[in-house]
Amino acid sequence: MCMAAINGGIAFTKGLGIGHGIGHVLGEHYHISHGKAVAMGLLCFVRANKKACEKQFADMAWAIDGSNDLEEALTKLFKDLELTTRFRDFGIPEEDLEKIAFETSKDVPNLSGNPVPLKMPQLLEVIKEFY
Repeated sequence: MCMAAINGGIAFTKGLGIGHGIGHVLGEHYHISHGKAVAMGLLCFVRANKKACEKQFADMAWAIDGSNDLEEALTKLFKDLELTTRFRDFGIPEEDLEKIAFETSKDVPNLSGNPVPLKMPQLLEVIKEFY
């Protein structure tokens, strides 16, 4: 637990990116638990940053399931854990996706740590891919 706490602290100092920003919005507006919300946001983070973090993501995928595709590895893991991988499965209406993207785009501390700079239109595009 000590090592997990240390690694969590290091992650916070590096910036958490859009995954955490999306997690905040889902928790605030839809009362989804923080763990489930950031898990959903993590998939968006991986897809949005896939090209910029290719080596790191391949290493993480290998650690999860021996593959080289982090999004696929996480999707399998979430299925095993019975976690949703779609916004609609949380009961979020499709017309709310723009609001989620807008609110996420205002989360400067998290967005500033994202490997790829994203504006609201790019956020909306990624979020829609997981509806």
